[in-house]
Amino acid sequence: ERCHVLRHTGHQVVRTAAAGTARTMNPSTGMCSSSDDSESGDVYMTRHAARADRERSWRPLPGHSPEDCELSKAGEEATQELTKKFVVDVDERDGSSSIPLSHIVSSPFLRCVRTVLPIAIARGLTIKVEPGIGEVNTKGFWDATRLAERYSYPIDEEYVPIIPRDKLRSEWGDSETAARARKTAIALRERLDGPILFCGHGASCLGIAEAFGGSGYVGYASFSHFVVDEGSWRVEALGDVSHLSD
Repeated sequence: ERCHVLRHTGHQVVRTAAAGTARTMNPSTGMCSSSDDSESGDVYMTRHAARADRERSWRPLPGHSPEDCELSKAGEEATQELTKKFVVDVDERDGSSSIPLSHIVSSPFLRCVRTVLPIAIARGLTIKVEPGIGEVNTKGFWDATRLAERYSYPIDEEYVPIIPRDKLRSEWGDSETAARARKTAIALRERLDGPILFCGHGASCLGIAEAFGGSGYVGYASFSHFVVDEGSWRVEALGDVSHLSD
């Protein structure tokens, strides 16, 4: 068996030449997960869809801070188009799809949770709410339990965040937020088995992309895909918006 160390994450990809299989191993635990191909470690990323507070008539939803806005009408439409990309050819018997997905990790802000909500429902997954990939320098979001109780969203209330609210520190720009999100994404790739979809903001998506070999900002409701290739992260798609009609 040959071992390749993944950049940034501390994982190793162990390939068996005879069988052609791949296993992802965490050196700290020695635990491995197996699959027929390297897609078991794939990472997907989207930025929340268009936000409602850019419209003149917008007012905060009851109980929400001005920073925690919902999606605009255009944003809701874009979310439906993004969802179609993740549910193409889904097998109703076992939920398998041409895009494999095991986990959905979202910033706690409402616009992010609502962006991935239709995907979670369609794929039968819960949403892991992670403040570590949240917005720049603000704690004006609802916690996972409150989101689940108020909106009946499929929130994973047993999920333990990498960076809980009380561990967030003051930040003075996108670079600090990106660094925080990068560390969070790396830690989650180590912790979780199977393909992950992250949903963040401009700065946090910048950091998530950097964690897996990408660079640069991405647009609203865009599609990014990162894969392991010969022991290193490779960008399969970054900021793709071909699925959007507008």
